[in-house]
Order: sequence, then structure tokens, then C-alpha cells
Amino acid sequence: MSDDFKKPKEDTTELIETYRKSIKPISSYVDAAVQRVDDERSGRVLGLRTRYESLNKFLGKYFRFRNIIGLAGNSSAGKSYFMNILVDDFTNPHLNPDWYDKVIICMALYEADPEDEIIRMASHKLKQSYSHLTSSEFNTQTQDYVRLQDNEFEMFKECVKEIRNKRIYFLPTNGDIWTFYE
Repeated sequence: MSDDFKKPKEDTTELIETYRKSIKPISSYVDAAVQRVDDERSGRVLGLRTRYESLNKFLGKYFRFRNIIGLAGNSSAGKSYFMNILVDDFTNPHLNPDWYDKVIICMALYEADPEDEIIRMASHKLKQSYSHLTSSEFNTQTQDYVRLQDNEFEMFKECVKEIRNKRIYFLPTNGDIWTFYE
């Protein structure tokens, strides 16, 4: 076994002290737990719903605030497509009337840059493929790539005007996972 796996890469004393300050007894959290149960029973909404009732039920009513849920899968598995649906749902006044105008979305991107993600968002809204919007659909009859038409480009620009006003932030870390880890 390599020595890299036997020894910590850095002194962990400072890290341990940071966590030690965060450790509190259970009694420090009891009142907050009681309050959360009271909020839920009173009907206060503490999360965001989706259009998928089965997913909402699976999650215990909605995506609860204070939770982090990771979405993972192979490239082209549909993660971005599904995330764009969730972004639409989380900012939908009919699904989330208490929160739609207060939601701030932060997306950590590992495979694509923010521009690609914006094109994917528009592709979802316009019901056009990413390939179509980026003029990369290949036509086997003409043996050439199909270019986006002027009217389609104008529709794309209108769509991204709406996207521009959403409260979405990006943490661009595109590259491979090892680059992010370092």
C-alpha cells in the first residue's frame, strides 16, 4: 500500500478543533425539533413540491429545506433535463405558492459549463434538443449539420431573457471529478 494512503496529507489538528466547536449535546436541538413538528402540523410549508406526486410522497411531502440531495448518473443519463424540470417546479407559483418568488437555486456543475446549462434550460422550455439549438444535428440526406433558423434563434433569445431573471447561481467546476477533488 502506498504511503499516501497511510498518512494525512495535512495536519488535521485545526480541522478537528473546528468540528469540536460544532459538537453540541442533543438538548441544544430539542426545542428546534419541537418547533419544526409544530410548524409542519400547522400547515407551514418547509420545502418545495414537484409536479410528480409520487416523488413528493417518496420524499415525505416535498424537497425539504436544509437537506442536500445529490443527483448522479452517467453522462447523457438525463440529469440536466431532470434538474431543469425541478428548477421549473421549484419556481412555479402553482406548485409552490409560498416560496416560488423566494427560491434561490445554486447549481454545482461537474460536466458542463454555465453556458451549456443555460442552453439546456432553453432546450427544455422550447422543447428543442440541445443538438438542435447548437446547430449540431446531422442530416443524413444532406450530409451536413442543420443550422438553427433565424426565427428559432429569436425564440431562443426570448427564452433566455426569461431565464436571465431567475434567481439561479452557478458553481462552475466543470472538468473531471479528480480536478474538483484537488
